[in-house]
Amino acid sequence: MEIVDRPRDALEDLLGHLLDLVFAMGLACGLVFQLPLIMAFLTVINVLKPSFFKKYWRHSVVLIFIVAALLTPADPLSQIMLAVPLLILYVISYVLCSVIYKGKQRRKVEAHAAGD
Repeated sequence: MEIVDRPRDALEDLLGHLLDLVFAMGLACGLVFQLPLIMAFLTVINVLKPSFFKKYWRHSVVLIFIVAALLTPADPLSQIMLAVPLLILYVISYVLCSVIYKGKQRRKVEAHAAGD
């Protein structure tokens, strides 16, 4: 790292690091907040059921905090600021998957009843 002689260079370096952090956090949040879509898609294609999400919720909490730790700088506050909304999204996703799954089950019963 070179020695910065002028205050303007120090300011430019600081702004560069801050912008890098903002863009990295924005990208990380954008990717991670696709969780509801992924969970809904896996439910629609019958890969996972809502009971799976309910059974392994503790594992999901740990995984969410690990992902938040990897995607944020070495700051516990940033990790929590990313993990808490993800946990809320996980619960919302579980409810969404339950609605999708119950709708699929209801359509299956109606189709079976109509076939008789």
